[in-house]
Amino acid sequence: MAIVIMNSTEVRKNFFTILDRVVNEGVEVIVENKNLSSNVRIIVDKLKVKKKKSKMDILDSLYGSLKSEIPYNPDETALAHELYAKSFLDKK
Repeated sequence: MAIVIMNSTEVRKNFFTILDRVVNEGVEVIVENKNLSSNVRIIVDKLKVKKKKSKMDILDSLYGSLKSEIPYNPDETALAHELYAKSFLDKK
């Protein structure tokens, strides 16, 4: 892991570029300021793997938000899957 030492003015001017490098490249930035009693470190706490949601997971997360001609449908998840299947088959 690379360590970069910068003063606080440089960090303020280039904050988003520095933040991008810290997150994507794993660079550790040490910010020095004469008015601070100690330096500030900017590092990634833990790298997390994000699980990519499938289309069915997204549909399941919409539970309760679908509108239909029927005022109340107790099984909206099945309706969501059916609407998804119909839209998928209509494209072909």
